[in-house]
Amino acid sequence: LILSNYISSTELECISPDIHTAGAVSVEVTVNGVDVSSDGVMFEYVNDAVVTAIHPASGPATGGTAVSLIGYDFVDNDSLSCYFGEEAVLGRWISPTEVECISPAVASNASVTFGMSLNGVDYISSSLFFAYY
Repeated sequence: LILSNYISSTELECISPDIHTAGAVSVEVTVNGVDVSSDGVMFEYVNDAVVTAIHPASGPATGGTAVSLIGYDFVDNDSLSCYFGEEAVLGRWISPTEVECISPAVASNASVTFGMSLNGVDYISSSLFFAYY
C-alpha cells in the first residue's frame, strides 16, 4: 500500500516503490482501505539505461549533427530525450542498444556533458562529452 497525494477529483500522485526487477505491475486505488479498484491499469518498471559511447562526439556549433548513442536497455517511447549540457532534444529509438539525437545549436564553441532520459523525467548521466566547434 502506497500513500498518494490528492491532486483533483480525477488525479492522484504517488511515488512508485523501489523494485529491483523490470516488468509491469497493476496499479489500483482505494479510498477507504477496504474497497479496491479493479481497472487493470498497468505501470512498467524498466532497467536503467546505460550510455557507453556517442558517435560522433563533436559537431558544429550551428547544431544539426545526428548523434548515435550506443549502450543498452534503451526503450522506445515518445518521451525519449538527449541532453547536450542542459539543452534537451527529442531522441529517436533505433534499437535497445542505439538511440539517435540531433545536436542543438549553441552560442559558442564548447564541450558539454551528455546525458539522456527515457521518460522525460528521470535523467541518466554519463561521463561522456559532446564538443562543439
